This record gives sequence, structure tokens and C-alpha cells, in this order.
Amino acid sequence: MDLRVEKTFTSLWDAFCGLMREKPFDKIAVKELCAKAKIRTATFYHHFSDKYDFFGSMMHYESVKYARGICSDDDKDIISYFTYYIRSALDFLESNTDFLITLVNDDALRPMFGLAGKRLQKDIALRFRRDNGLRGFVGEPELLAAFCAGALEESLAWWFERRRTIPKEEMIGKLIAIISPIVLPSV
Repeated sequence: MDLRVEKTFTSLWDAFCGLMREKPFDKIAVKELCAKAKIRTATFYHHFSDKYDFFGSMMHYESVKYARGICSDDDKDIISYFTYYIRSALDFLESNTDFLITLVNDDALRPMFGLAGKRLQKDIALRFRRDNGLRGFVGEPELLAAFCAGALEESLAWWFERRRTIPKEEMIGKLIAIISPIVLPSV
């Protein structure tokens, strides 16, 4: 991505996160977002059709940026891969709690998880294909990837709602215990 575009996106995202702390998503105007980000509205509309397109694009951009760390180490075994993903996702949820709570209040958190889940599904399917399938699993890698991504998406949302009652390390252990027999069935 061009450095100028990346700076524009970063400025818009920071402004958006700030505005989300002040008011609900439906009350944020593109003009106001652009003023806070110090960019022209024409620049905004050059990249996005409206604030919904902006939000979806930024969620995709963030998930791609995040997924780079997950996919960068192809030497990880499948359980390490999932452990890293789960830990990184829980870290992200913990470090962005205030912003994410505003999304919960605006019913926008589930769509955010959905966007990240779609990206994760593609990454898991690539990993399964790269590993030439899994021992004992009969079927499409894409089906198993969809199952795992959907389960993780819902589980992470479930944890976020209960984050004060279940420690992060305990949640990681629980999810790995659930996923292990699915992705590493006994032969």
C-alpha cells in the first residue's frame, strides 16, 4: 500500500476510534470524521463510498494486518498456529476494550468479528492445504476451515462478553482442548 494512502487510512481510523468513544456509529458524519482526521472529504470519497464502506474496509485492513503475524511463521505446527491466533486475538480484544464496547453498544461488534472470521477462514484453509490435509480428516480443507473459523469467531465474542470472569490463559487452554481433537484426530 502506498505510504500516503496508509497515512490517510491511519488518520481516518484514529479519528474514527476517537469519535466512537464520543458517540454512536450512526451519529458520526463523514464530514465530521474527515475534519477530525484532517483530510478532505474528496479524499475520503476517493477511497470509500460511505461510512459503512469505510468501516468494512478498515476492519478488513486491520484483520489483514493482524493476520500477517499469524501466517508469517509457516514452521508452526497446527496447534501452535491456533494457540498463537487465539492469544493474539484475546490480546487485541483486551487492548481495545473501550473501543470494542462502543461497537457492542452499536451492535457493530458481531460484523467486525465476521470480517475477521472470513479472513481467518481463508488463512486456515491455506494452512490445511499446505499441510496436505490433516491426519484422519476426510473432506474439504475449506469445510474444516469454515468450521474452525466460525467456532473461534463465536468463542472469542463469547469470551469478550465474559472477559472479567475467565482469565485469558484459561480461555486459551479451553479452546485448544476443544480444537485439538478436531484438527488432530487420532488415526
